[in-house]
Amino acid sequence: MGAVRSAERERFLDVVRTAAILRVIVWHAFGAAAITYVLSAVPAMFFVTGSLLARSIDAHGASRTLLDRLRRMLPPLWLFATVAFTVMAVADRVAESATTAVPRDALLFWLLPLDDPTGSAWEGGWLSSPLWYLRALLWVILTAPLLLRVVRRAPRTTLVTLAAVVVALDLAARRPDWPLQQTRAPWLAGDYALYAIFVTLGFLHRDGHLTRLGRRSWAIVAVVSAGAATAWVLTQPVHRNIVNDSHPMHLLVGVAWLAAALAIAPAIERFGARPRVDAFVHTMNSRSLTVYLWHSSAIIVAYQLLWRIPFALPTGMFSALLLALTAIGTITLVAAFGWIEDLAAGRIGALWPGLLARHPRRSGSVALSGVVVFALAGIGAQTLAPAEASQVAVASLAAPSQQPPTPTAGTAAIESSAIAVLATKNGAVRDEVADAVDDVVERWLTRTGVEGAQVAIMKNGALVYSGSRGTDATGRILLTTDRFDTWSITKTYTAWIVYQLEQRGALSLDAPLPAITALPALDTSRFTVRMLLDHSTGLVPYRDTAAYLAAPNAVTDPVATMQGVMAEPLRFTPGTRHEYSSSNYLVLGLLVEQLTGRTFDDLLRDWILDPYGLDATTHDRPTAGNPNFSTGGIITDIVDMVTWADLYLAQHVAISPANYALMNTIDPASAMGAGVIGYCPCTTSANGTTTFAATGYAGSTTEIQYAATDGITIAVNLSRPVWEPASRYAEVVDLFAALRTVVGSLATASSPR
Repeated sequence: MGAVRSAERERFLDVVRTAAILRVIVWHAFGAAAITYVLSAVPAMFFVTGSLLARSIDAHGASRTLLDRLRRMLPPLWLFATVAFTVMAVADRVAESATTAVPRDALLFWLLPLDDPTGSAWEGGWLSSPLWYLRALLWVILTAPLLLRVVRRAPRTTLVTLAAVVVALDLAARRPDWPLQQTRAPWLAGDYALYAIFVTLGFLHRDGHLTRLGRRSWAIVAVVSAGAATAWVLTQPVHRNIVNDSHPMHLLVGVAWLAAALAIAPAIERFGARPRVDAFVHTMNSRSLTVYLWHSSAIIVAYQLLWRIPFALPTGMFSALLLALTAIGTITLVAAFGWIEDLAAGRIGALWPGLLARHPRRSGSVALSGVVVFALAGIGAQTLAPAEASQVAVASLAAPSQQPPTPTAGTAAIESSAIAVLATKNGAVRDEVADAVDDVVERWLTRTGVEGAQVAIMKNGALVYSGSRGTDATGRILLTTDRFDTWSITKTYTAWIVYQLEQRGALSLDAPLPAITALPALDTSRFTVRMLLDHSTGLVPYRDTAAYLAAPNAVTDPVATMQGVMAEPLRFTPGTRHEYSSSNYLVLGLLVEQLTGRTFDDLLRDWILDPYGLDATTHDRPTAGNPNFSTGGIITDIVDMVTWADLYLAQHVAISPANYALMNTIDPASAMGAGVIGYCPCTTSANGTTTFAATGYAGSTTEIQYAATDGITIAVNLSRPVWEPASRYAEVVDLFAALRTVVGSLATASSPR
């Protein structure tokens, strides 16, 4: 078959790009890792771009094509930049915080996106973070004429070379001793190599080479690529299991979906020919850049509106409303600002493609109203008191399977690299913070003899560092993406679930415990939920029982474990003192299962892991000698760990002010609180009240801490236990203090303000 020039093949491209844009919007709205496996949006968009670039270069020449593409891209970006900087400036004027500070030194890349256009950290940086795509697109456009000539001379060699670069950069980036490890250069180069592959495939599509394979061959390519992607994600580090966070994975998934589309191309064209579909596809392609620029603004407004609903929503309604409000907001913003894309493309400015096409004045009025709504939502986000924000989050959690609001810090706000906000907003700042933290960790490892450490740090809700140094206990190089067992930090997830049930009236913290049907021999009348939370029941730690010491492997589940605990006398009268015992949290787990009629794992998944985007976090089931359940077994990576720590300890998301105060009422003698541990240095007031410098939790090799005085949350996972030998913990205290000092000073000194 010859080159593709007919209009019928353009419908295929238009449908592919429309599907890709819709998938981008859904991914950005929900941020769930699974969405990145459904279609492969950005590779598809670059494939379409490549085909259209080749057509334009052949028809009009390289110079005219470059000027035309720049004319189409830059004016819509400049209009978005004008509105965005205005909104950010207003939000900063109202809030005057480090989060809302406007990075005016980044304005150059809003004018010409040779690097990522970056905005303030307001709303988790989501106003600007999707704009990395424009940087990648501009690089492709500027190099397209040269790349097209190379591809037409040696297509196979070009594809193989680019694929080899993608894999090589990914492998090299895992080496901690690589000189470019702490720079963005490898990621940016990988971006270009990856998307150049799909632009190359677009060139070959335009020249007719791809159609020569036939539908059956493309189906085979799709299956093979999907199999290779499965093998890669099972054997290689893919951060948070997000396709976009691994260039080789993105390549394999992108090829699989593109091959599948080519295998069913005739069906796609027939679908696109339906009148209503054709009209929708035409609109999306006429305003594709406007949709991409403004959809994240619609998502921000949608979340702000949903967070303010003062009553419980039925199951699934939050997600449905989020999609509906995002669609309405995007349509409004496209109507308001899409006319600039028309003018940039040489068309008549229209309120909507094909509708009221000659009313630019109406477009201006809609644009003004859109800016006002967006600005009010942004300002409202900054003026909500923390307690009110927490109460709104609590109200949204009425049903066990209800999807609560996605947190603005971390989770979905971290899209392409594992480092967000401060780390990606300013390269110099990122390098300074990273270098300083790396130096602290390296010196600490050398001094203590610990083989390696993973560290992640958040400040004021923004991830400022994540990294790893050294090796694990076996000598294998420790990666930032390596997952680990958090052991007792699992108790913080259990405590959060308990607080939700208390806030819904399902239990009382201070009333005698109801009978536990799974433990009929347990005298629950002696205990309260508060005692279980803060370890003041006197229940023996299950590992200290005669039954466990005699036959650890006989302990196979929570009930069997508690049988041994109930055979032992209480260590002290309940409520008289505090002594750490995992047995308390086994009882809590059985209690919440009894009250909800659901398994602990289901509650963990539906109430915490899925809603808050903790995609790298799983929970191991009980094994012989290790009951896990509600007292242990959370497996996660360092970024998910610090994200949860910040949600729980700093943002205390969906925890009422009363329960948050309870959490921070910590016994000075034992440092035990209701779901937290207090960390010194401590101060004691004149009335004898002890104030701990930080709160957190520890589990075997892992520790999390948050200090309200500086807004810094730290998660550390070591290759050795934090408590063994006994002298180790003093060294761990030193590490946290050094990290807090260096990040606090550098983050403050480097503020864009």
